Amino acid sequence: MKIHDDILNNSGGLAGISLHKSLEAALNRAENYSFYEDVNDLFEIASIYCIAIAQGHLFNDGNKRTAFSIMYNFLSINGYELEAESEVIIDIMLKVAEKKLTKKQLSKWIKENVLI
Repeated sequence: MKIHDDILNNSGGLAGISLHKSLEAALNRAENYSFYEDVNDLFEIASIYCIAIAQGHLFNDGNKRTAFSIMYNFLSINGYELEAESEVIIDIMLKVAEKKLTKKQLSKWIKENVLI
């Protein structure tokens, strides 16, 4: 919630959660996927966080920005820096939200755009 609120404070948008219970489910999705599918690839887990939030439309506004920020922070916490041009990030996030990019495709893009 703090990440989402900070994004809206910095770039504007309608505050609030549209689906409160879905927020917790979206955040748990990556953890469950990792546990039940035995996925330990950080890039794939980062993509799951991103997709769950961007496609879940959990907030009244700022879903794609929040999804990217959570993915970015997750990678950063794990020692990776995602580096890409703003225009490319916007294009990627639009594709994620419109379900035009799969988890595997997003994971591949992340791997190609991180610095250790």
